[in-house]
Amino acid sequence: MVDELVLLLHALLMRHRALSIENSQLMEQLRLLVCERASLLRQVRPPSCPVPFPETFNGESSRLPEFIVQTASYMLVNENRFCNDAMKVAFLISLLTGEAEEWVVPYIEMDSPILGIVLHLPAAGVGAEASLTRKCLEVSSTLASP
Repeated sequence: MVDELVLLLHALLMRHRALSIENSQLMEQLRLLVCERASLLRQVRPPSCPVPFPETFNGESSRLPEFIVQTASYMLVNENRFCNDAMKVAFLISLLTGEAEEWVVPYIEMDSPILGIVLHLPAAGVGAEASLTRKCLEVSSTLASP
């Protein structure tokens, strides 16, 4: 009986040694695969965006339609970057310069409820970008009026 236990223990030790060697080999293969994956990922370039980054908008009313089309197209193609309406409005605001930036700065500085409505409460399912577009057109038509 003792001899059988010794033989069984010896067999278990041999199996353990074989599994340890196999485990070491598998770990080395895994390390090599991880290195190869990292190398391949460095070589892969993200696909280029079919829509160019929008130009900034300085408040020139004749450029407003072009600005709206550029930004809406860019946000549509890159919808994964703009997970909510607040992100879209923040992106639009970041593209404003000159007079257009001057229009929005007071609303940001005073934590305006108007900006809050556009950012957080789009009306009746209309997205914030549509609300902002409507506001931009209203402001533009007001400025264009003599």
